[in-house]
Amino acid sequence: MRTKENDLISSSFSTTKQFLKDDPPKILTRIDKKNTVVINKIEYVNKMELLLQNTYIILNCNPINKLLGELQKILKIWKQQG
Repeated sequence: MRTKENDLISSSFSTTKQFLKDDPPKILTRIDKKNTVVINKIEYVNKMELLLQNTYIILNCNPINKLLGELQKILKIWKQQG
């Protein structure tokens, strides 16, 4: 029984690997915790860009250092105030 399961897994892996190799612009991505899909890479990138286009803005610099500096100032003030 164990050998049949291993053979099935190995066969499925080989078939999937060959499918992805034959059609390179495809990618695997998770759609939720349990399911994975194969999607055209160009289509995926276009959909992600469309989703992000109206949600996020491109920053010219990393704001983390400024935020950390401000946080340190606040913590210092709180410490001094006791």
